Amino acid sequence: MHVPSELIAAYDAEWGVSLLGDKAHTMILRHLETERLGSGFSAGSPSTGAPEKIVAWFDADPANRPVDAQLNHTMRPHHLKPRHED
Repeated sequence: MHVPSELIAAYDAEWGVSLLGDKAHTMILRHLETERLGSGFSAGSPSTGAPEKIVAWFDADPANRPVDAQLNHTMRPHHLKPRHED
């Protein structure tokens, strides 16, 4: 499901404004192009086992899974419909 940044901004200005601007445009670079961005930079990063490590970190301690009640409320599907101003 795609929710436009402008719609998110209508419901949560602080979160929405952080999604607008440069973040609203996707950029895909080849590995060689990213290495040219800076000397010594390497985009090489093995992802083998990365998803399992991430899940293990969240599972290791409940403190790693804080719940943001306001964000949960904002993201509920029934809240993501256009607001009509009177």
